[in-house]
Amino acid sequence: MHEKERLSFLLLLIFVIIYLFPFLIAFSVAFKPFSELFIFPPTIIPRSLSWEGFSQLFVSMPILRWVFNSFLISSTATVLALFLAVFPAYALSRMKFKGRDLIYRIIISSLMIPLAAYIIPLFLIYKNLGWINSYYGLINPVSESIYAVFFLTQFFKALPKEVEEAAIIDGCSRIRILFNIIIPNNIPAIISVSFLIFLWKWNMFYLPLVILDDPQYYPVAYGIVAEAGKYIGYYNLLMSGIIITIIPLIIIYFIISKHVIESLIELGIKG
Repeated sequence: MHEKERLSFLLLLIFVIIYLFPFLIAFSVAFKPFSELFIFPPTIIPRSLSWEGFSQLFVSMPILRWVFNSFLISSTATVLALFLAVFPAYALSRMKFKGRDLIYRIIISSLMIPLAAYIIPLFLIYKNLGWINSYYGLINPVSESIYAVFFLTQFFKALPKEVEEAAIIDGCSRIRILFNIIIPNNIPAIISVSFLIFLWKWNMFYLPLVILDDPQYYPVAYGIVAEAGKYIGYYNLLMSGIIITIIPLIIIYFIISKHVIESLIELGIKG
């Protein structure tokens, strides 16, 4: 191993340790008994493994209900965002029409607008629709569809034009080209975008903070934070909640990691 390679490996190792250290602390505290939380000096590895935090968590919070809410909201919003995104993404990437570039610039510009800038009119719209304290307001892919249009447009552009032209000569309609050629050839990209949307919805905090005050609709990531003030000092309980929040995401990522890496490599080469 050359000197530069050793230095690169060392730097990567340092960044990995820094990145994983908070997760290590969370796992450590989650499996500590309450009596071990405040000892000094603190221990990284628990002296005795305990499920006390997890048992208290399931008694104190409706954690299974919140996990179900997160899966329902994230999966439904992901499907809806993709359905709304594939059609404009196909039009912007494969079709030529007047104003296409202007529409695309407007879409890109809208990505720069934070949720806080339009949360008040959004709240008023949700209130008039009766979506306060309901799943509908959380599922609605407000900004996720725009991100999906942006990302899918880039991936759809990478497909050679000759494939589409041959399909048109054979009499294929635009809809058939989209569903029989474009989408099947971009499955890794669609899976990657789906995971990003799912992740954003799973971790959302600001929107539930504004439109929810009924705990039965809380997503798990928001629910843990919203109820944390009642359990100050019970760090093993709170860290147990964090572990339950991140484990589903880790499992999903490992299942689809091959497709995510493949799509990123493809976009890096062709884009």
